[in-house]
Amino acid sequence: MKSLQNALNSYVTNSPSLFRLCQYKDEHGPNSMPLSNWMSINHPSYNMSSWCFYGTLMNDEGVVVADVSTMVQQQQGMNSTPYLAEWSLCTDKNSGYVITPYMIHSDLVSYAQPFSINISVPGIPDKLTIELLQGQTGERGAIYHLRGQDLAIGTQKLKGTGEYYYDVLLEDVFGTIQAGYGPNSFLPQYLTSEQNDTLQSKYDEQMDLYLKNHPDECIGQGSYYYSAPLLKVLSYEIKDLSNNVVLSGKQGWIWEDYVVQGFTPTILNALSNDAKWQFYAIQLPEIKACIMISVVQFNESKLNGVTTAAMYSLDSVSKQAARTPLIQWTSDEVKMEPNCLVPRSATEPKPDTDSFTLTLTYKEPDDDTRYVTTITGKTTLPNQEIQIDSNEKSVFDKFEGSYTVSAKIHHPNLQPTPLNTSGIAWAEINLLNND
Repeated sequence: MKSLQNALNSYVTNSPSLFRLCQYKDEHGPNSMPLSNWMSINHPSYNMSSWCFYGTLMNDEGVVVADVSTMVQQQQGMNSTPYLAEWSLCTDKNSGYVITPYMIHSDLVSYAQPFSINISVPGIPDKLTIELLQGQTGERGAIYHLRGQDLAIGTQKLKGTGEYYYDVLLEDVFGTIQAGYGPNSFLPQYLTSEQNDTLQSKYDEQMDLYLKNHPDECIGQGSYYYSAPLLKVLSYEIKDLSNNVVLSGKQGWIWEDYVVQGFTPTILNALSNDAKWQFYAIQLPEIKACIMISVVQFNESKLNGVTTAAMYSLDSVSKQAARTPLIQWTSDEVKMEPNCLVPRSATEPKPDTDSFTLTLTYKEPDDDTRYVTTITGKTTLPNQEIQIDSNEKSVFDKFEGSYTVSAKIHHPNLQPTPLNTSGIAWAEINLLNND
């Protein structure tokens, strides 16, 4: 989800008509080619193509020692450079979340088959690399390699300069999921009032039925969204420029998103000026499953944000080489605590965001039987607030990082039910301004 938020900070609308818009049915979308091909290349006919990897590095006891993320994002139709890239690091020794994005020109980015992205800058030939070493992109059994050199502001307490090399090896033990709906994994972000009324009155808030049966395809109102939710860390090593090992190990879990989207001026204005996101990527390796929850909220506009929540397992049906949900919850079945946080200055007390509770309630359509799923999360590191500087004031406006989770999943599609399990979650909690 962070790919879209970063893009919205950069886009202008000089020539939006030059780019395609995503929609439920699209002959040019992911369904037009093998999924491994779609996920291995950029798609410059749309505004944005984004690869995001984020998750945790653990020690030999399975304790989280760092949150990490890396991203390469092609951005078309903007007044800045056409690529955004980043590597970020959060440990218990750097007093909070560290993010180091940088803007890149196209001539510094190279692609290679079957899947490799390399960013080189003057003096640093391998600034950032994401590459497939074995298997097919997006398929179970694929081996990925993330490596590079970066400067992390605020990591001086780790080792000396704060500049380091990183090297992470990953194995996909699950495969790809359709985070969206239909043949192109289309994930809508908002509905108009008329669309939302129809969704509620005719389709009982079931977005998949609305998109499948209603002639409106929500053109331009979402993205093509795929995820590889269970990338197992085989090894990792982070060194400083003197070749001293800062962190190393052979455990952890990474979640990957691959997102493609196009924008119109109206859509861009609504998403960039009024929308906030809550995002939970919940990894449940004990039962080889995952849950993804995405909530888009609007403060002032007349648009209705879309909430999606789904569970996937190895028993999920596969379409286009991607797993479809084993369980889906509608927007009215999803409750979050905390559900509203307000941006604060650096001098104001920190709110209680060290934990969250998600309650997902499914009601059988033919009787009053209710199945309640409860997921609780606790932060793995002491400070995961994102700090920005606005009008010469330091403001915390977002929480981002990992949580240990306990889950009691109760649903008729799951056997046995209820099922108790535990895992790890990546949460992105945008703060809402209620003025």
